[in-house]
Amino acid sequence: DLYNKLFQYQKDGIEHVIKHFDGRALIADDMGLGKTLQALSFLTWIGKIKEGKRKHLLIIAPVVLLENWKNEYYRFMEPIFGSFYELHGKGLNNLKTNDLGKVLNTTNKVDIKIKEAAEKIIGSGGKLLDLQELSSPEVVLTTYETARDYQISLGLVNWDVVTLDEGQKIKTPNAMITTAIKALKYNFALVLTGTPIENSWVDLWSIIDFAQPGHLGDLKQFSKKYQHPLKKE
Repeated sequence: DLYNKLFQYQKDGIEHVIKHFDGRALIADDMGLGKTLQALSFLTWIGKIKEGKRKHLLIIAPVVLLENWKNEYYRFMEPIFGSFYELHGKGLNNLKTNDLGKVLNTTNKVDIKIKEAAEKIIGSGGKLLDLQELSSPEVVLTTYETARDYQISLGLVNWDVVTLDEGQKIKTPNAMITTAIKALKYNFALVLTGTPIENSWVDLWSIIDFAQPGHLGDLKQFSKKYQHPLKKE
């Protein structure tokens, strides 16, 4: 029903994402053209084609857009996925723990470096997240800052789809937010950005490096092949 209410250019965006479902996708256009609705349509499509199979969907957005995502989610997606978990504010505090067993509560073998990092955080009085509770809801909505601060916990979940709203937040290659986001485990990435023409070449490389890892080579290769020659011109 939502799809039928969209403009044709929005339908084109959704079809573009579906076409690249075996890889990664980027929706980059001017602000206010309905990227959130396109993302929601795509996620509901996933819910329908994989009906009966449990999914783990992570949506990362700036704090100021959380309310918009909440409203749109309950308007269009709740019938398919049920209630989502808001990993922010009270929801974030409820999952904090210093119990290493809850942090690493996984059937998969945990990398020794991750375990050591988790032990170091807890040993210094820090908190991580209860992995079982974090993995329970099908949809988790959080912020870039939370993804940065709790990258170990979020990185232990095998996400089916990670959606980034305002994807220019990861435009700086070596920023802590960028490295935390790129360290997540996910089968499919969807990036939304409303400022594509305002970014530098390196900014664009960093965003696309998440949407299509390795497609443009590493930053050194990209700079040598594209950025430096373009600057000379």
